[in-house]
Amino acid sequence: MDHKGLYAESMRLVNEARALLTEYEGKEMPAETAEQFDRLMEASDQAKQRGDRMATLMARDAELQGKTASAPGASASFDGFEDFEDTLSEPLRKAAVRLAAPENTLGRVENVAQVKAVAEQLYPAKSYGVSTFEELRWKHWQAFGKWVRGGSSALDSTERKIAFGGRIILTGKQIATALRGGFGPAQLKDLVEGSDTAGGFLAPEDFRAEIIRGLPDAVVMRPRARVVQTSRDVVKAPKVTGNGNSYSSAVRLTWGPETPASTSHETDPTFGQVAIPVHTAMASTQLSLDLMEDAAIDVAGLLRELYTEAFALGEDDEFLTGDGNGKPQGITQAAAAGTITAVNTGDANYLTADGLIDLQYALPPQYWPNALFVMNATSAGKAVRKMKDGNGDYLWQRGLAAGQPDMLLGKPVAYSAFMADVAASAYPVWYGDPRFYWIVDRVGMTLQRLAEMYAEQNMVGFVARKRVGGQVVLPAAFRAQYVSA
Repeated sequence: MDHKGLYAESMRLVNEARALLTEYEGKEMPAETAEQFDRLMEASDQAKQRGDRMATLMARDAELQGKTASAPGASASFDGFEDFEDTLSEPLRKAAVRLAAPENTLGRVENVAQVKAVAEQLYPAKSYGVSTFEELRWKHWQAFGKWVRGGSSALDSTERKIAFGGRIILTGKQIATALRGGFGPAQLKDLVEGSDTAGGFLAPEDFRAEIIRGLPDAVVMRPRARVVQTSRDVVKAPKVTGNGNSYSSAVRLTWGPETPASTSHETDPTFGQVAIPVHTAMASTQLSLDLMEDAAIDVAGLLRELYTEAFALGEDDEFLTGDGNGKPQGITQAAAAGTITAVNTGDANYLTADGLIDLQYALPPQYWPNALFVMNATSAGKAVRKMKDGNGDYLWQRGLAAGQPDMLLGKPVAYSAFMADVAASAYPVWYGDPRFYWIVDRVGMTLQRLAEMYAEQNMVGFVARKRVGGQVVLPAAFRAQYVSA
């Protein structure tokens, strides 16, 4: 494996370690996981050290080859060399002579070692506190990534110099491309923004090292539901049955005379069982190695953020609307299956004020203290907001207090884009206590980097995976609004 492969391996191990930290963020990491984290970081350090040694060896080899190429008697042969030869520093002048020698004309720069030698001259590594060009590239990438994530305040003085010292740190491939295009070492040295041919095309007029993204929707269920951990592929819990709308069990009193029959007051609790299966969700992406190496942002970090967002919203969608086939069963689908009681709106196509009142009062009062309404904002929320009385006055005024949820019939309203729009035979609103929806976590989101599988395609793959289940455990705690006359 060459030094680039070793650096890539070191970064892969760092990403695996970072995924462990992300998985256990805000909670204690088990001892075996902490040991795994330490092993990954130690292996990453070893891979980087091997890469540093190999890069140093290549740099020395490049230096020796350069001296051979610029043997006495060699003369500059490309146009305009004399015009700027005297303006170059001695190291750059020597590099220019090497590249201009008849043995290595600018039109045919093929020797990677010689390109590396020029890179060492263009970006003197020692002035940045490093020993090789490859180490400088590595540190520049790290510093720039830290700046993307945390701004200038996240950098120390050396990192600020490396990342924003007035230089654009070109890769060996970029240097070779520039030389093939007719650039001389002076143009590469200057790299000013005022001239496209001197590097302006490498620095757009106002490049922002940030990604423009839309804001994700709010997550409704996980912050409100009961979340339990499991080490199995299904969670089973005993359940007291026979509760009805008032009692919590089938146990009832029997009234009778002072001396009742011996068995007339017998009453027995009844039991059932809730089974919540765990399901697997996955997402994968392939990126080119060139993009990973040359992008001005932390592509892997961005991908990890996007995966986290997709899993958070994707599971929320299923907790609300999933059909339970290979995925969690959502609350509205439980209503469609007859598990949760549905309450008609009173109109075949629309929500009505009477229907919402019927929905609230259909829920047993013991579940009211923690109950809320859930709907989408663009259809159901708007329809409720536009309800008017006979005088044309709006029935509902949204909450005005900053940071407080909207209140409908005295209860909070949560909005989710995953809830159905108002339409005939739809379930656009539910009302209930979300604590009686259980979310079962088996394995949190993990991110795996697949370097070898796509190596021949110059690609690297990422696979994100999570195991989770979800289900209503007490249907009596929910009611769903059904658009029907």
